[in-house]
Amino acid sequence: MNDNSTSSEALKKSIGFWGLLAMGVGAVIGDGIFLLMGEAIQTAGPVGGLLAFLVAGLLQIALMIGLSELAVAIPSPGGMALWVEKFLGKWWGFLTGISFALGYVITGATCGIAIGKFTCYWFPSLDSQVWTMIFALGFNLIFAVINIFVYNYLITNAVPNCNIFLYRKGYLIMFIADNWKDYEVIDTSKGEKLERWGKYILVRPDPQVIWDTPKKERGWKNMNGHYHRSSKGGGEWEFFDLPQQWQIHYNSPSFEQELTFNLKPFSFKHTGIFPEQAANWDWFGKIISDARKKRGSEPVKVLNLFAYTGGATLACAAAGANVTHVDASKGIVAWAKENAQSSGLIDKPIRWIVDDCVKFVEREIRRGNHYDAIIMDPPSYGRGPKGEIWKIEEAIHPLVKLCAQLLSDEPLFFLINSYTTGLQPAVLTYMLSTELKSFGGHCDSQEVGLPVSSNGLVLPCGASGRWMK
Repeated sequence: MNDNSTSSEALKKSIGFWGLLAMGVGAVIGDGIFLLMGEAIQTAGPVGGLLAFLVAGLLQIALMIGLSELAVAIPSPGGMALWVEKFLGKWWGFLTGISFALGYVITGATCGIAIGKFTCYWFPSLDSQVWTMIFALGFNLIFAVINIFVYNYLITNAVPNCNIFLYRKGYLIMFIADNWKDYEVIDTSKGEKLERWGKYILVRPDPQVIWDTPKKERGWKNMNGHYHRSSKGGGEWEFFDLPQQWQIHYNSPSFEQELTFNLKPFSFKHTGIFPEQAANWDWFGKIISDARKKRGSEPVKVLNLFAYTGGATLACAAAGANVTHVDASKGIVAWAKENAQSSGLIDKPIRWIVDDCVKFVEREIRRGNHYDAIIMDPPSYGRGPKGEIWKIEEAIHPLVKLCAQLLSDEPLFFLINSYTTGLQPAVLTYMLSTELKSFGGHCDSQEVGLPVSSNGLVLPCGASGRWMK
């Protein structure tokens, strides 16, 4: 089958009977069905009233089909307001959003009025004007409170990272690091991203940025550092009033204290931290914090492989875990210790190990050691301290199989990060679900992203596979 036929099949859309019924019912049922149905029947008769509802339903089905086509063509967060903005401009988009908001308020109030009138009909002694007003205000208030409570409950308790799903009221399913204060992606264009690291502005290359959009943000011309990629591979930094080292901070509700990271630009565009991983720090930080409350004095043991400069290690320690930090680079482990010192976590129960991650796991299996959680953030390609070659496509699944032997009887979570385009989220889910099947639990793998402040969109930054009990 050729690509065109595959795409055509993939994009085929259909609406079943129950979908049509749901859209018709949803469009018709509102305040009008309570307040005006009697008047409609009185005016048009029973048959005429039914025909009117039927015609209204058919019109709404046509409208819903049109809106579904728009949603497919412009799958961006914002809905109706965004679509109007794209075709008619920001002012009309703003008016559309306000109109919908007011419409929902008015609809809620009129439903309350309808309930009030019905109540007064069955209880004639009640003052119809007063009680109608009470129901109108109460209806809006009650449902506003319910909506706020449910939204906050989902974010904090029911569904991990539900705010990602609801990000800007869109349907983009990603793990998004949207809790930063000291970091932001300001803009992206022409293979580069404009970032703020504390008070410093950097421009760095990003292979995901394939679009060519106007560089209107001031930072493009007033940067503190710019990494220029070479056509032959690699590249070099160009600095404009950038210190050799500076700090940024990160905090989360599950942390006992704020994290501090020491940053410095070094080879191959890096600064010493991957900020998108904060989405995972928030996720497993809460899991660890909740487990610590249940266990009391019993420690939560976490193994962090390919631990780099210790972002995940510090997040685990700040949430109350005992952490084993493993990386093959002595200099990188020293950097991680420096971050722990700056964060006030150097005295926490952290084991600092310089070793090849695979060999360390094999030794831990022979020793009979176990962990409640495992984190791995492997590179696409790398070398160990003795020249060992690591290729993620070949080595990741055997390592996951080995790590499954290190898990305790009641493990909490298993996290894999990937920056390799070939390892899509579904691949991570497949591996984790296969190797951790005996533990039960469930797996959720998604792209990881950073919000772009200039346009409200999201920059993809790899993928994460999350298994939790």
